[in-house]
Amino acid sequence: MNTSPCIRIVVITMLILSVILVMGCQSGPKSPPTGKERRESIKTVTKWMTGTFRNRAQARQSPGEYHDIRLVQVPIWTAREDGPWLYVEQSHEDDLDRPYRQRIYRLVIQDDGRIESQVFGMPGNPLDYTSPWRGNGSLGGLNPKSLVPRPGCHVVFERVDGNTYTGGIDGTGCPSTLDGASYLTSDVTLRADRILIWDRGYSADGEQVWGSTAGPYIFKRQSRGAPE
Repeated sequence: MNTSPCIRIVVITMLILSVILVMGCQSGPKSPPTGKERRESIKTVTKWMTGTFRNRAQARQSPGEYHDIRLVQVPIWTAREDGPWLYVEQSHEDDLDRPYRQRIYRLVIQDDGRIESQVFGMPGNPLDYTSPWRGNGSLGGLNPKSLVPRPGCHVVFERVDGNTYTGGIDGTGCPSTLDGASYLTSDVTLRADRILIWDRGYSADGEQVWGSTAGPYIFKRQSRGAPE
């Protein structure tokens, strides 16, 4: 007995839907990373974040849009088991001894394999703790208990491919008072040879009041450690 064209179309459609359903069931949820994968991931992020970086070429090409900045990120408290911990400072190239931003990051691996960079400020005058690589690395007696948490400013990194991690500040919970700002946002891209950072400050009504409007600062690696 011959079947009608309509019946054949219905049968073919049902077969296609069945194949799609089976494939979806077979793929299932993504398996959580193994312990080895988690260790390798945080090791890579730490390595890519560590070093001395500059955006000199970008600043010379677009001096009205980008300042000439040195970014230094170096490991501290390496004997602790609750890290890695990094000391971070950004300075204008013409005033390297007086960084305009100083932070301490703690990297934590999450269950799903993403890496959270927790952000802390320093008590008192941060300039008391500049350039720890020049001294004995003690940061003047600073320790994790004395840090000032900045919970709304953490960045969570996710691996895009074998060469890139991306992350950013989620929402409007990271406070900033610079130039009349109410909060700041940050988008960060990590690669083996550079870090792209796009920080922007916004007023309470969402108007951008500081930061580049053209795109991120492109900090190219100058060394894998502290400045010479």
